[in-house]
Amino acid sequence: MVLLVTTTQALFALDTDRRELTELDRGRGVYYGLAHADDRVWVAGRRWAYGAYPPERAQQRGVIIEYDGAMNERRELEPPFPLRDLHQIHHGHGKLWVCSTFDDMIAVYDPETDAWDRWHPAGVPEPMETPHGPSTDLHHFNSFWHDDASVYALANKKGSGTIHRFDASTLAPIGTTELGAGAHNVWGESGDLFTLSSKDGRLLSTGGTDIAIGGFVRGVVCPPRATALNRYVGVSSRAPRAERATSDAAILEFDADWRPTGVTFPIPGEGMVHDLRAPGTPDLAHPGVVGSSINAAALRPGEPRQPVPETGPEARV
Repeated sequence: MVLLVTTTQALFALDTDRRELTELDRGRGVYYGLAHADDRVWVAGRRWAYGAYPPERAQQRGVIIEYDGAMNERRELEPPFPLRDLHQIHHGHGKLWVCSTFDDMIAVYDPETDAWDRWHPAGVPEPMETPHGPSTDLHHFNSFWHDDASVYALANKKGSGTIHRFDASTLAPIGTTELGAGAHNVWGESGDLFTLSSKDGRLLSTGGTDIAIGGFVRGVVCPPRATALNRYVGVSSRAPRAERATSDAAILEFDADWRPTGVTFPIPGEGMVHDLRAPGTPDLAHPGVVGSSINAAALRPGEPRQPVPETGPEARV
């Protein structure tokens, strides 16, 4: 299996069979969300270094990097409004859903029409005062998921894990579920909702699943049990904010019943793991479109880029 991995510093491809990690892109600030369709892959790039407080995040103009199925870059997507503090992205119901936490917003991109729209799941926010300046990040919608009838947006403001459910056709709210602490990622299996409880390093479900993993957990690939394929979770070091950009992380491997296989793929010095995807592999965390498998042997390392400044946006490349 080939996993796409985003970290604080770069985009990677991890061949779990050959245990090879290939760097695909670097220099567009923090890399975060990953999503794919049958013939393309999308990656969120903030174009800003890690650690920005609200006044700096207000200046961000993130982009979605679009690749073909062989991971050749096609273009950068940038809507007519800013994408600030980009988090997870998700492809479902024919749209690309983009978590832009600074504005309490989900940006919605239609690949067929090349059109963008804005959706505020909790309403357009009024700025609140914080110790670091005004912020409109009231709920911190950081993760997204869908099933046949609904879409789900996970919020974790104030250390919570609140899964908001909406009708997929009308986006009318249906209800909320509390699960996890400082949670990231949401997906479903056998009628239960799952999340990674990042604050306490656990994998939790509404059906009572509670697996202690440790570290700061974020990013998951979860093939259905029927495939008998292994599952993967990103685990980052718990480091002071000033040290996170160059901290160590790893990908942990589990079997189809969430038992650790004992296999770990270390990613030293590249900061925190932000997201995982596995195009070509059925994935409960990214259902609906399997996409094309990535040929790791044919991957070409990304062209060198100037690193993003310590503060301030990177020049367009």
